[in-house]
Amino acid sequence: MMNKVANFVLLVEVLLHILLVISSLVLSSAGYPVNNILSSEGLRWSFLNAVSNVLHEPLIYLIGFFLSWGAFKRSGLDKALLRLCIGMRGVPLSFRQRRALWFALLLTLLFVLLLLVLVLFPQGILVSVTGRVFPSPFSVGLVPTCMVALVLVSVTYGVIGNTLRTFHEVVQSIYCGLGEYAGWILVYLLGAQSYACLMYIFPNL
Repeated sequence: MMNKVANFVLLVEVLLHILLVISSLVLSSAGYPVNNILSSEGLRWSFLNAVSNVLHEPLIYLIGFFLSWGAFKRSGLDKALLRLCIGMRGVPLSFRQRRALWFALLLTLLFVLLLLVLVLFPQGILVSVTGRVFPSPFSVGLVPTCMVALVLVSVTYGVIGNTLRTFHEVVQSIYCGLGEYAGWILVYLLGAQSYACLMYIFPNL
């Protein structure tokens, strides 16, 4: 379902990008103060900025989210938590799964405790030079740190719960999310390029 939505969004983006390129040609030819992306200057800009247009923080967050979410699902931790929280009907959690959940919970608590020690204690390492939490190294790195923590907790559950039986399955659980949600990465890449082109074509926006 998610892939179908991503494909539809990608198709819309392609059509809008084509419309944007054609609009730059038509409007510049009509004398409007816009930059023609198909001119020699526009093509040079496109080639020079092809990489810098998409290499921004949202791309790193998107990839990190897919990696951590893929591990979370592949390990079976999502289903275990769902059964635990809302009591899904079906086969109850086994002793191994319950033990894996306890280890995952313990690892999560240790992670939270470590963050609190690095932030709340006097002269905390992750606070700013003025002693503030926001902004600080803690606030800047919180999201990627949580993504890494989710991967570690998911892998811990999977190994102890016997849903990840080999090293290959562990590694596969980490990158499987990229394959499953790769369409959304394409959506971002084309969207970022289209936005950069829009700003180039209409510099007064």
